[in-house]
Amino acid sequence: MTTITRTCPKCSKTMEQGLIVDHAHLGAPTWHTWIAGEPRRDWFNEKMPKGREIRVTTWKCAGCGYLESYADNRKAPRERS
Repeated sequence: MTTITRTCPKCSKTMEQGLIVDHAHLGAPTWHTWIAGEPRRDWFNEKMPKGREIRVTTWKCAGCGYLESYADNRKAPRERS
């Protein structure tokens, strides 16, 4: 496995890889994901578009706390139907 290192574009310190956790579904942590398109609105809520979900990886600067997120095409958790 290749180790990726990133440098903060704001203060030039080292950034560490992580994720932003969502506890919206019954309190269980889930990955944030990216889906192409826009949600459709109905009477009660928004419906997500169909398509492949791509896991989002976030990097945090150890110095200033700046966050930078990337949609990682290698970590697509599932196909949305």
